[in-house]
Amino acid sequence: MRDPDEPITYQQAIDSPESQQWESAMQSELETLEENDTWTITEPPPGARVLRGKWVYKIKRPSNGPIRYKARWVVKGFEQIYGQDYDQTFAGVVKASTLKILWALAATQDWEIEQMDAVSAFTQGDIKDPIYVEMPPGYTTWMPDTPTIPPPPRTLACLLFKALYSLKQSVILWLKKIQTTFRKLGFILLHLDKCVY
Repeated sequence: MRDPDEPITYQQAIDSPESQQWESAMQSELETLEENDTWTITEPPPGARVLRGKWVYKIKRPSNGPIRYKARWVVKGFEQIYGQDYDQTFAGVVKASTLKILWALAATQDWEIEQMDAVSAFTQGDIKDPIYVEMPPGYTTWMPDTPTIPPPPRTLACLLFKALYSLKQSVILWLKKIQTTFRKLGFILLHLDKCVY
């Protein structure tokens, strides 16, 4: 359920009593995307499709710590067109039978089981085809090295090198990245379950 204190739009965030916290959260997100070499700011070629984006806001209220304000810049992936903006989507899921076997082995062999979360996993997938996304509102305010915005009707956009959340192909790009990484580390993919190494 959505927290009523979470803004829905950028304008609501900067007009809210917590605007300072939201601005800090958005700046942190943009700095992370920049550090990850997620995009470059450029003028798209004539006729290039520029996808729209959206700020998504979340207040984290842990029971044993301070409140955290999180902002994430996402693509409006529902506007993407199959065959034009993407051609493949896939969500890899471990088979239930594989998990049961692994748990049984862990129990009989006295293995420890650990769980981890790959932070910002979907933003790690490498993009080969040119994908343009509009610049996030607030970008020029918080990112001092922003190129000068040309006069209308020309505009700048983000040319993606890495995936963003809600991009239709984010999941498969992450899967390809993790597969390549696991292979380099010497892991071998199981033939019966394409999500286990």
